[in-house]
Formats: sequence, C-alpha cells, structure tokens
Amino acid sequence: LGEPLRKLRVIAGDGLFTAFNSEPNWRKAHNILGPGFSQAAMRGYHDSMLAVIDRLLHSWDVAADSGEYVDVPQSMTSLTFDVIGRCGFGYDFDSFGRAEPDPFVEAMSRALEYINRSSNDIPILRAVFGRAAREQHARDIALMQDTVDRIVDERMRSQDTQADLLELMMHTADPDTGEQLDRESIRNQVLTFLVAGNETTAATLGFAVHFLSRHPEVVAKARAEIAEVAGADGQIGYEQVAKLRYVRRVVDETLRLWPAAPGYFRKVRGETTLGGRTLPPGS
Repeated sequence: LGEPLRKLRVIAGDGLFTAFNSEPNWRKAHNILGPGFSQAAMRGYHDSMLAVIDRLLHSWDVAADSGEYVDVPQSMTSLTFDVIGRCGFGYDFDSFGRAEPDPFVEAMSRALEYINRSSNDIPILRAVFGRAAREQHARDIALMQDTVDRIVDERMRSQDTQADLLELMMHTADPDTGEQLDRESIRNQVLTFLVAGNETTAATLGFAVHFLSRHPEVVAKARAEIAEVAGADGQIGYEQVAKLRYVRRVVDETLRLWPAAPGYFRKVRGETTLGGRTLPPGS
C-alpha cells in the first residue's frame, strides 16, 4: 500500500483498495465479493447500466436543445456514480434528476481534493493555516459515512433480496474462514467502490470522449460498429457487448494514453537483487 494511497484510509479504512496486506478483511472481502464480478453478475447489472445511460443521454439532449455546453467530466462522474449505486447497492442517487449535485458527491470531491492538496504541503503550515479546511474535511467524511450507513440500514430494514454487491457483503461468508464482513467493513467496502471505483471509471470515460472528439475518423468507425451490432432497434443487449471490439480498442487506447491507474506499488518480502542492487526486506 503506497504512501499516496494510505491517505485514502481516512475515508475507506481497510477497504479493498486501501487495506494493508496483513489486514484480514482484505482477503475476506476479496473472497466474498469475487462472485459479484462474474459474467452472470454482469449480465444482471446490464439493464440498470442502460437505464442510467438513458438518463445521461436525455440530460445531454436537454442541454443541446437549450444551447448549453455539456460538462463531460461531471456527466461521467454522475454516470458512474449512479451505476455503482444501482448495480452495487440497489440505491438510486438519481444524479441526473437533481437540480444540484448530490451532497455525497460534493463531499467526496472536496475530500479527495483535500487529500491531494495535503499530500505535498508543509505540515506546520497546514496546522497553522488549515483549520477551516480540516474541519470541513472531517464533516465531509462524516457525511459520506452517514450516507453509506443509511443505505445499508434501509436494505436491512426492507429485507429485500437483490443480486448485487451489498447482498454478498451482508449475507455471504468467506469460504476460507466461515466469517462474514462486520458492519464497519461493509461500510468501508461501499465507500471504496463509490470513491475509488467512481474516480477511475469516470476519468477513463471522460478522456475517451475527449480523444474521440480529436479523431473523427475513429468516431465514424465506432459508430459504424455500434450500428451493425445493435441492429434496427438500436438496443445493446448483454451478449452484444463483447462484439463491440473496435469500441473496446478505443477504451484500451484511452487507458494507454491516459491511464486512470498509472502504476502500482511493490514491497520486498525477502532480500533480493534487482538491477545489480540489493534490496532489503520492507523496501
């Protein structure tokens, strides 16, 4: 867990993205949530994804009709946020139906900005001049945690059974230990998906649209493939997604040009040699 990622632990604790190797909840959550990303699970999420995309397109049509500019990065944040909410936790944030951004989204944006800024500042200056920002940061984290607790509470009270990630976390035991995730760990995993999952996916979609806007010949090829795969009704079924091979290459090239996760960290467990240098354990 690299130093920049450790700063996210104040939000997501020992969630999948920010857990240390030694923390038991990493493997437990990994084992429990794995089935949530199977082909069968993805097929179950498909209709919810389409519904959110329809909302996105409608919001763009409304903007176009009124002559307004479209804020693509904000649109992609709303899109991924709603998809994760509906597919992951059976909760509709309805980002496109709001006149103002969801308070959770605003708190998340401020919290991430605070973490990014405080990563490179001078601690004594932050202590002297950053009181207001620290207090706002604490309120933002509390709002995010309270929102997730409310989502989980509503599901528990409803006793509804849904094929999503929250259902797995609430009722599935780790096959290795027989243990389930405790309430705090469930909150941390939900926050991980809403924060880390949103940020990476929204950035990739936003840059894909940006690069497409610079290459009309690629747009033409992508549209031709979509028209051929979708057919007369223009609808994309789950089984048709894999046939969008050119569109997939657009996404892959976007990730190559502007990777949402440009690197990862490794730690030496036992003394080893790399490039003629001896690396001690822990480095």
